[in-house]
Amino acid sequence: MTPEEYQRLKEAEKEHLRSLRKLKQTVRSLQRQKKLSDAVENVTIKPMEALNDHDALVQELAMETARNEARLDVALESISQSSSDSPSKEREIDAEHEQAIRKAKAAELVRRLRSQVDAGESGAAPPKPSARDAAPEDSGLEKPKSNPGALPEKTIGRMKR
Repeated sequence: MTPEEYQRLKEAEKEHLRSLRKLKQTVRSLQRQKKLSDAVENVTIKPMEALNDHDALVQELAMETARNEARLDVALESISQSSSDSPSKEREIDAEHEQAIRKAKAAELVRRLRSQVDAGESGAAPPKPSARDAAPEDSGLEKPKSNPGALPEKTIGRMKR
């Protein structure tokens, strides 16, 4: 190989390396531009899409709410119409409930009186009233009487004597 051929090959290789370097710089530049354009898209386009999706969902919820409110209004109207048609039925039902309560109270009173009469004949003490008739303060739970010198059963920490 002559020195001229060697120089020519050397120059060709240099030129090839320069073109490779230029291509690599171009690739890096394009990658940076792509990252920037993606960032701009993320900042501008994606929030707009999210807002549009949000608006669509809000509209759908508003429509569903309107449908449900309309159903509720229709149901309330039908109930009010049926109750205005039959207020006497409600009064009859209330009267039946009151009558049943009176009968139950009367039966309980008769039972207590009979047990008192039976207890009076046998000489035993009259029976205690039933739990339903007992007053709330007579529920069978007695409050412990406080003894000024006694310590409580459970304490946290030490007690001074």
